[in-house]
Amino acid sequence: MADYGRIGGLALQTLSESPGTDDLGQVGGLALQVLAEEPGEDSLGQIGGLALQMLVEDPVEVPPQGRIGGMALQTLSEEPGEDSVARVGGMALQMLVEAPFEVGGDPSPDPEPPDDAHPCKPSYTWVHDFIDRAIALFMSQYRNQPRIRALATALGTMAQALEDETKDMIDALQLDDATGARLDLLGGIVSESRGGLDDDDYRRFIRVRVLVNFSKGNADTFYQVWQLLTEPISATYAEHSPATVEMTAITPELIAAGVADRIGRTLRLVKPAGVRMNAIEAPELAFRFGAIENDPDYADNGFDEGGLARLY
Repeated sequence: MADYGRIGGLALQTLSESPGTDDLGQVGGLALQVLAEEPGEDSLGQIGGLALQMLVEDPVEVPPQGRIGGMALQTLSEEPGEDSVARVGGMALQMLVEAPFEVGGDPSPDPEPPDDAHPCKPSYTWVHDFIDRAIALFMSQYRNQPRIRALATALGTMAQALEDETKDMIDALQLDDATGARLDLLGGIVSESRGGLDDDDYRRFIRVRVLVNFSKGNADTFYQVWQLLTEPISATYAEHSPATVEMTAITPELIAAGVADRIGRTLRLVKPAGVRMNAIEAPELAFRFGAIENDPDYADNGFDEGGLARLY
């Protein structure tokens, strides 16, 4: 038991001189040094017994890496054998799933969200490299062993499948991606019924309803609602006296009558009280009495070709 005594003395010295969360790492380094200098059949069992004794007598806060290390030592100490490494790997992967932490080395970083990510989407991090993270948990001398990599790959694949399914479920309930019954569910949450609209139009009205529900009748919200409802090529907003708001929208083509009626009702919901509204929508190729110089698209938009504007 010479190794045990030597490691125990070094471990106790380390704990007494520099107590803290790094003690277990320092003790582990000293233990490995002893093993390199004086290898023996019982070395792993002695180190495991020492580590467990230290944790019982003087428990300290340890990060997940330290907990995994303690479980590994306990397994190797209590049940040494050919399957010990596999059991340690399984426990390590279980802890990684329950309490993930940053690891260095092989795993690739999580993808950065795009710059134009929608601000209303929930903030969650999709883990896309469970297999790499699982393999990186093992010590370097075990990391490239075929059985270890096979175990990590098998468990990592199952964890990745669960992660991917969860991500798909969350994405399917985002307003930008939801369709059909899922879109009806989101509309019900904000009290906006479908009313015969297709998914694209309904999605637009749900987004507007969120603004309407929180509107305080200010001009910025009113103009934002107008733009969301008409999806214009260009739009204008102006205020006139007395208490009059004028908005225009140039659209690729005139909005369908049924959708336009609903736009009018929505505008009246968000319009400030006591304010007169003149909202005008016109198609891009609108009727004109004269051509626009040097623009062939507007050369002959008379009564038989040009579209008429709509007043809401």
